[in-house]
Amino acid sequence: MKTTAYVFLLVLLGTATLVAQSNFHNTHHLDPYNPEYVKGEVLIKFKDEATVNINTMRGFAKTGIVSVDQLLEAYQTESIGKVFKETREQRQRKTVKTIRDFKGKEIEVPALYNIYKLTFDTIWDAKQIIEELQKDENVDFAEPNYFAYTTELLKKLRILEDPLQTNPLFNFDNSNSTPDDPLYNQQLGIITTQIDQVWDTVTGDTTQIIAILDTGVDWLHPDLSANTWNNTDEIAGNGIDDDNNGKTDDIRGWDFINNDNNPMDDNSHGTHVAGIAAARGDNGIGIAGVNWFVKILPIKVFKSDGIGDVATISQGINYAAENGATVLNMSFGGYARSLTMETALINAYLTADLVASAGNNGESIYSIDPDNPTTHYPAGLSYVLGVEAMAAFSNYDPDGPILSTFPENFNYELTAPGSGVISTAPNGTYVSMSGTSMSAPLVSGAISLYRTQFPAASREKLWGDFIHTSSGCIKVYDAFYPDSVFPNFDMTDYAIEDTLAANDQDGQADAGELIQIYTTIRNTWGYADSVYALLAHSVYGDTNDLDFVHDSVFFGSLSTYGTLTNLADPFLIRIDSNCFNHRNVTLNLTMRNAGDTVSYVQEIDFIIYNGEELSGILTADTTLTPDKFWLINNSLRVDTGVTLTILPGTHLEINTIIDNRGTINASGTSDSIIAIKGSFNGNGTFKYIDFDLNEQELSVDSSELNHCNIINGRTVHAKKISFCTLENFHLTGAIFGDTDSIISTNIHNSYLDGAGTNAFIQCLFDNIIGGYAGIKSSKYCVFNNFQNILVYLYPNWPDMWTKMYLIQSDLNQHQKNSFLETDTLFYFVKTYGQSNYQNFPNHYWGTNNVDKIKQKYYDFWLDATIPKLVIDPVLAAPSDSCPGHVWKVLVNGKDAQDEIVDPVGVGLQKFEVFFNRAMDTTVIPLLSFGVRSPFIQNIVDNAASWSLDKKIWTAYYNVDLYTGDGTHTIRVAEAKDSTGQQIPNEDSRFAFIIQAAGVQSVNFMATAGIGKVELEWNSTGLIDFLGFNMYRYMNITDTTFSNPIVINTSLITDTVYNDFSIIPDTTYHYYYKIVDTDLQESDSSNIVTATPFNAANGDANGDLAVNVLDITTIVSYMLNEYPSPFLFDAADVNYDDEINVLDIIALVQLINGKKSLSILPLPEFNKEMAYYLMIDNKMQLESMGNVAALQFKIKDKRGKIKELEELKIFSLAHGFEFAYAVVDDHIIGILFSLSGKEIPTGNTDLFRFEGIDIDAIEFSG
Repeated sequence: MKTTAYVFLLVLLGTATLVAQSNFHNTHHLDPYNPEYVKGEVLIKFKDEATVNINTMRGFAKTGIVSVDQLLEAYQTESIGKVFKETREQRQRKTVKTIRDFKGKEIEVPALYNIYKLTFDTIWDAKQIIEELQKDENVDFAEPNYFAYTTELLKKLRILEDPLQTNPLFNFDNSNSTPDDPLYNQQLGIITTQIDQVWDTVTGDTTQIIAILDTGVDWLHPDLSANTWNNTDEIAGNGIDDDNNGKTDDIRGWDFINNDNNPMDDNSHGTHVAGIAAARGDNGIGIAGVNWFVKILPIKVFKSDGIGDVATISQGINYAAENGATVLNMSFGGYARSLTMETALINAYLTADLVASAGNNGESIYSIDPDNPTTHYPAGLSYVLGVEAMAAFSNYDPDGPILSTFPENFNYELTAPGSGVISTAPNGTYVSMSGTSMSAPLVSGAISLYRTQFPAASREKLWGDFIHTSSGCIKVYDAFYPDSVFPNFDMTDYAIEDTLAANDQDGQADAGELIQIYTTIRNTWGYADSVYALLAHSVYGDTNDLDFVHDSVFFGSLSTYGTLTNLADPFLIRIDSNCFNHRNVTLNLTMRNAGDTVSYVQEIDFIIYNGEELSGILTADTTLTPDKFWLINNSLRVDTGVTLTILPGTHLEINTIIDNRGTINASGTSDSIIAIKGSFNGNGTFKYIDFDLNEQELSVDSSELNHCNIINGRTVHAKKISFCTLENFHLTGAIFGDTDSIISTNIHNSYLDGAGTNAFIQCLFDNIIGGYAGIKSSKYCVFNNFQNILVYLYPNWPDMWTKMYLIQSDLNQHQKNSFLETDTLFYFVKTYGQSNYQNFPNHYWGTNNVDKIKQKYYDFWLDATIPKLVIDPVLAAPSDSCPGHVWKVLVNGKDAQDEIVDPVGVGLQKFEVFFNRAMDTTVIPLLSFGVRSPFIQNIVDNAASWSLDKKIWTAYYNVDLYTGDGTHTIRVAEAKDSTGQQIPNEDSRFAFIIQAAGVQSVNFMATAGIGKVELEWNSTGLIDFLGFNMYRYMNITDTTFSNPIVINTSLITDTVYNDFSIIPDTTYHYYYKIVDTDLQESDSSNIVTATPFNAANGDANGDLAVNVLDITTIVSYMLNEYPSPFLFDAADVNYDDEINVLDIIALVQLINGKKSLSILPLPEFNKEMAYYLMIDNKMQLESMGNVAALQFKIKDKRGKIKELEELKIFSLAHGFEFAYAVVDDHIIGILFSLSGKEIPTGNTDLFRFEGIDIDAIEFSG
């Protein structure tokens, strides 16, 4: 058993040998938005009633379903096979089985027998095949055969050299629950999760079986072999499938990768996972698993590289369930949701608890892209316990284990340790790994212990006990034996209805209506006998416009994970008829069990509409006028031959689908814009419209868009787009669909991909996330600030980055464009084909520097298999037919991009901004510069003017000491060209250097002295300043420095300063900052350096002489008078690291010549005793030897400091110097002789006291 007597032994065991096995472990970076799958394979589930009859015709596989076979004819299916073994029970199932997830949702358990895997030549696109299959009425679903991955992060591997070495303190008679396993003291997760406390009552038994779905398990490992599952229905080695499960001689599990009965681990991941959950405990070797005696069912469904596919994994899940597994541990996952795997899991859930790891990408279960949530499967599924790790690498669920905003109720529920977890590894070894893969088996083991201890507990109680007792991670003892079990409520759903007779019953909350609110309440823990809820305004909500007609509802009783809905008793709210349109309402629902003190509050959100509603089928011409706000909340069709006219100035909000079979004419004017929120399709006239597409497409295929501002969209389909602005287009799909030409249109802050055959003329692209854009034709366009989509999505995963290109074909279709700025791995042009050269002349590249231009295109010099790009002749300046943009900035006549601008000092500086075309001179450009983004710290606007041709903006800036030294980037914004188009912001190409404070301080000097550094500078030319702050720092090593500190205690007003607080022979670095009248500091001056000298022993004041002035300096220091300068080392004459009266004695001896300088301590003294005696108001000294000097303290016993201040002390010792001072709550006194005189042996009067009661004071030496 474990005691402190062998801690040293365990440390040696735990740190035996380091090995490198990273090549065996999965370090695959997962792309949440583009999950990978097996090429040439499709998984399909046919409807239960469909009859599949697999056969072969002309060498290709057929399903026997005519419509499906006709569809697959073109793809020449190579094989069709069942994913799951068909059972008679499944075929003959008459009743529908269901499970209930933990949000109360009932889920039908699907049959497995009609799921197949189809294989094709990999030349075919599996997703295209799937899209066609899903349209067939015989198909339930079709999907790719997605990959899944083990979820460990390899940190450090440790191998036990002698894993069979038994702990020498092993004691068979010891009943203590602490195991004797030698590496147990390194299993910190056991203690963190309270598992060790549970072992006092239960350590496990063989009734539980944990299926390890993984890379296999080393079932011969001495810490696992005794716990490995044995199939008692199978006779080993007889070559017969005795239990008729389709697996011959599967006595210890199955290898689905190699299709044999030896699920041996060839990676180490599965063995490590198995050990965490189920290594045999208290056996004197290795580690202790969570459950010491549980059975391990090894199921190998991952290859040696840690990668598996969902078809294989799903077969393993089904095998585990059919062979009695009570817990399925799934330390794997991916971001692809597989219905095949879910089908297997739902069936397994009937008999087993499901546990899965949440993944290691640091991703939220939610995502910035609602169409591509970063949910990790299967951990996120509502009937699987998803396990996070207590580490930054772990995926996480930001709203916790109970709430979920997903319709499918995805959640991660539990957290467990997952960093540096030691466990078993192949060949009898032990390793340390990190990842949520290590967290999941700890939970699996704990659940198996729970099932052993509480075999009759419901699954709902298990979930409630583990979730509600967690605190940072699972607390297993608290889950087993909670102090109290109380109800815990949440609202899983709510609905807003307007079905009462007086309402318009359009499913929306409208002004003037009496609405009903239905809520579904769930209880996730203790039994609740009387549940009620109260509806009210949120704490900071607007209390106007709403009248709570019925705000309290009684629900009744609720058991663990039970749900109730107030269908018979809805909340009722009346909305004021004058409520403004599109008002967002937030209400609080408070839930409580009668008699309990704890309440649970959740929010209910909805929108109130107030406008003229339009819906149904328009069979006659209709006009929308600007005197009303128009709402379309329910389906609307403009019928064939019907015209819907929208007049200038009209506002329209579309919250549903418009089916335009007729014509929509929406023609605003420049001073009366039409505003439309939402989208529609079809033909019509569309100009001067502000569109907010609300993440939708705009499809007006055969019509034109003219002078429209379009935001928040996905794709625009139009015949022609002219003089428009498109902004904030979504990260999925191309901006432009089948559009012939896009003219004089600006595209900002959007994703551009697949521009196709569109022709762009005089267009501006600015701040673009670029995919495989592939622009075919462009003329007089400006391209600025392009970023690679993969760099944007995965900034920390450079191995996922690939190059992207704007133009990579038809180079002759591009004329006189301006290519300004691009980012990492995005190139404006890529050559193609087999020729040696491709011409791309007459473009402006944002610079005239050849090296900078080369960074913007991709050709032969980066890939020898493609042509070299010939860009000559290049345009030295951009075409004035392009949209307006900045092409050059001069600072004091020098090009701030392509020339070296001399560093700028204090004074007036000239800035000239050059535009490619005439500008709107009524609009003032915002010209600024700064040392950091957004570069608007300094506005350049002195004496500003336009040139006669309206192409050059000139302005001045007066640089001073506080402008800031360093490299400044120039920013130009808010200018408009003569057509009214705003220029792209320029904030990256142009820069210059300011050295104002540095130039000012060229005469700054530091002079080293004895025990000091003399600093001197000048203030010539400085105005409006208060003084200076002096900073000092020193070397820690040759390459590291201390933090700078201000050494002056008050503002320096002179231009000289002496630093006395130094250590001699130490190098110091100094700089100063100027403080202006606003108490603002300038940048740093130049840095000067000095190393002060050491002073002679006794030269306390550093004046290069040892004399009586040094004695007075020491006395002043001892009396806390802070003399300056004061050299501590020199004043410590006797080298005892203290300044006291002994140093005065020694210094007197040095001055009088009685002692010479020595490395030995001074002075010499004996150990005879001396005493103070008080006689009346006098103090005598009774000494057994001569006394050279005295140092004493006097305190008032009553703590009256004022009394001490009034005390007067007179020296009675002739020939001695005497000084004293009140310091804090006491008096310090010093008596010494400058001539070396001593107080003789015997009694001597020393002092006389006046002004205090002698009995009230006490002395100390």
